Amino acid sequence: MDFIALLVIIVVQILFISLAIVGVILVAYKQMYVGKKLGVSSTAIEGTTGRRAMDVFGMRKNAAAIKLNRVLPNNS
Repeated sequence: MDFIALLVIIVVQILFISLAIVGVILVAYKQMYVGKKLGVSSTAIEGTTGRRAMDVFGMRKNAAAIKLNRVLPNNS
């Protein structure tokens, strides 16, 4: 049974790795190039996105990060 599970996970990973690569490229483009055009720092985006994720999952409350993420133009 462990061999079948391993085989299934390998096949799924191979099938979806291309989607992951495309997603990473799109996010990187949006963060770097669109951020430069709009004058928004990608460092600020990444910092507030991490803090917002911690707030959403109940790890750390941060109302300011949520408010900031809502108004930043190149935030996903």
